[in-house]
Amino acid sequence: MRNLCCGCARKRQKFQAEFENMKYSGEAKLSSGQRILEEMQGKLEENESNSSNSRLKLERMDRILLNVKAGIEHLSDKLTSLKLPKGQGPVRLTQSTADDFVIDFVGSV
Repeated sequence: MRNLCCGCARKRQKFQAEFENMKYSGEAKLSSGQRILEEMQGKLEENESNSSNSRLKLERMDRILLNVKAGIEHLSDKLTSLKLPKGQGPVRLTQSTADDFVIDFVGSV
């Protein structure tokens, strides 16, 4: 009976040790998973912040573009009422003439 009791006690200690080992390894896995989760949440918050900032910049650029377009249309309306001297007609700007105009204008400033 004593051998049976000692055998049961050894098995109990063995199972207890295995249980403790599994318990702590499970906590390590959990804490590792928790750490990864927290890192991913931090990255998510950072990306959401970047997205929000980009959205604000886009909205601001949209407003600027609309204001520039309205200003150009206003200037165009003002210029259509001007009479050109004889022999001069409207000049059609192409990309190359526009580039030359900008270079000449910047050079004169």
